[in-house]
Amino acid sequence: MKTKPQQGCRARVINVATVVTFFLASHLIGTAGSVDQGLTVEHSGTNQYTVSWNAFRSQGLSLQTSADLAVGGWAPLATAPDTVGGRRQVTVNLTDPQLFFRLDCTGSGAADVPDDNFQDTNCDGIDGDIAAAIFVSPLGSDANPGSITQPVRSMATATSKAAAQGKSQVYAAAGMYSANSFALVNGISIYGGYNATDWTRADANVTTLSATSA
Repeated sequence: MKTKPQQGCRARVINVATVVTFFLASHLIGTAGSVDQGLTVEHSGTNQYTVSWNAFRSQGLSLQTSADLAVGGWAPLATAPDTVGGRRQVTVNLTDPQLFFRLDCTGSGAADVPDDNFQDTNCDGIDGDIAAAIFVSPLGSDANPGSITQPVRSMATATSKAAAQGKSQVYAAAGMYSANSFALVNGISIYGGYNATDWTRADANVTTLSATSA
């Protein structure tokens, strides 16, 4: 069985009745291209199933369910997911295993500038626009290109690369960035609050810039 993917949907559809049977290759339609979130379902107990997916680039995703693909009627699952070992997961209790799951992101179509509500409005998997930014992390290296998978280490390198590549933003993972001084670059904004592993954004991820010069 195959279903037609919808705009903004990472559309691996899984039927609990057949457990890990994939009806459609997982992908994201939109600005980010193909992204496999590795959506899986595991039978974890009597009438109990654990649904999980990759946490990396999962900021705007919601888990949805449907009882019948032919009818449709997708609805978000009310249970909030936990993050365990680099994956997002939800455990559900089902007496009727005839249920389908999918991951969905409904974008507004507006430019996605990092905001205080941490919303992914362009469905590229993070709060912000991957294409518009250089990424910096305490786990990175200044020999890296500054991409989301290969962030740089220092803020100076991040802003320099952003200026050289015509990017308007720098996204900084949580942690301490120390330097003698920090030179702001006209037209380049710095946004913190990102998780260094999966690049989700939250208040708990504290980004600190520390100037060591007197």
